[in-house]
Amino acid sequence: GAPIPEGVIRAFTGTDDNPETLETLERMGFGEATSVSKAIRGWHHGRIRATRSTRARELLTELTPTLLAALARTANPDQAFARFAGFMGNLPAGVQLFSLFQAAPKMLDLVAEIVGAAPRIADYLSRHARLFDSVLARDFYDDLPDRQTLAAALDRDLAMANDLQDQLEIARDWASDAKFRVSIQQLLGKRDISDTAPALSDIADVLLDAMLKAVSREFAIRHGTIPGADIAIIGFGKLGSRALARGSDLDLVFVYRVADPHLESDGERPLAATVYYARLCQRLITAITVQTGAGLLYEVDVRLRPMGSDGPIASEAGAFERYYRNDAWTWELMALTRARVVTAPPALAEQIETAIAESLCRERDPALLAHDISDMRRRIAKEHGTNDPFAIKHVRGGLIDLEFITQYLQLRDAARAPAILATSTLSSLEALIEGNALAIGPGEDLIDAAGLYYNVQAMLRLSLAGPFDEDTAPEGLRRALCRVGNAADFSALKARLMDLQARIRHHFRRAVGCHPQV
Repeated sequence: GAPIPEGVIRAFTGTDDNPETLETLERMGFGEATSVSKAIRGWHHGRIRATRSTRARELLTELTPTLLAALARTANPDQAFARFAGFMGNLPAGVQLFSLFQAAPKMLDLVAEIVGAAPRIADYLSRHARLFDSVLARDFYDDLPDRQTLAAALDRDLAMANDLQDQLEIARDWASDAKFRVSIQQLLGKRDISDTAPALSDIADVLLDAMLKAVSREFAIRHGTIPGADIAIIGFGKLGSRALARGSDLDLVFVYRVADPHLESDGERPLAATVYYARLCQRLITAITVQTGAGLLYEVDVRLRPMGSDGPIASEAGAFERYYRNDAWTWELMALTRARVVTAPPALAEQIETAIAESLCRERDPALLAHDISDMRRRIAKEHGTNDPFAIKHVRGGLIDLEFITQYLQLRDAARAPAILATSTLSSLEALIEGNALAIGPGEDLIDAAGLYYNVQAMLRLSLAGPFDEDTAPEGLRRALCRVGNAADFSALKARLMDLQARIRHHFRRAVGCHPQV
């Protein structure tokens, strides 16, 4: 849009609208010029926390032309301004951030992009403005290092801690910063979901390993250790399949192994193994899920453990093996197809991986398997059914159907072709085609749908805290969805989604059985 003439900007510090300023705002592309002018005048009069100080208001006066120009360059300047106003209203202070904007004007373009496309990230940023400093780092847009390098970096930070509380704060801040970096790369199109999902999974893996060590050391001060005992964390769901998105829960299962089940821990307050590991794991969950200044890092879900809510929070390795060999329900075996060891000593990791493979590779009755999966899908549809094509998980022909088809074929055929087992859906589909468990035509539809579904779902979870409404969605988000969906415009994206969902519904009926009507 047109630049704001010298001097006109000063009009925002007055009590009434300046006609020349309103005219300039309209030329720049703001349809709601009066609302924009009123909001900025409120900032200049200190009506929000960020502009209570004189210095903050002075900086804001100098920044306003650059700020308005950045917002005017977005797809919908009025909507972008309204969301930026919300961002400003959440800021606890303004001087530091306004100084940063003045030193690095390009940062305002980034903020405009974020508020125009991802209200969830904008809300988070307004409460954690320190994260802007990391954007200026030269390597901010580089690929995230591999898991070993990430772990080494976190270990260096943790070495400066004085106690457990320090360690937990450092670890949580480290993970928040790393997740923010990946999220911004994804939002700006610097990285595809095929890169960002594994990166977010690596961050979670490293954090879990570091926190388990820290909590275990502290726990041992009072309760000692159990000689010859080890513990493992198994990731299920999105973590297990290395498909984490921002906001994903961590589905965790804890498994321990003891050389002698009758041994107690050797500390000042000894505990039996069952109690020892139950309390240790509960402390770990609390450390991960506690609300801090950085907000909630992850939600943790432990309901996928053997026997669910009725089972112990940590399972003994032998009991874990026996449960999946003899007692697991079909839905638990489906979940097991996505399980992987996140952290464990090598011998225990190998024992668990062997137990998982043996459980999945048993002969099964295809008709009974199909019946169980169809029945489960019917019950999910009854509770969560929708026809909204952007409700990627629950819509008919959506992600649940796609993953259920994949898991059905894996459980049906793994006994004859163990190579079809892979924890990620895309890798599984490729392995199923390679192993002749899935025809090429349907397989290509499923792979095409998986790529689109995961991209769209990841962008929605990154950008919004609640459901997506196409009528009120920010224009920047609609454009971002078209970019990740490789669509010319929003209507083309919606049409492609609906076409693939119809195909997946058809493949579900052919592979598994009748499809629920919702």
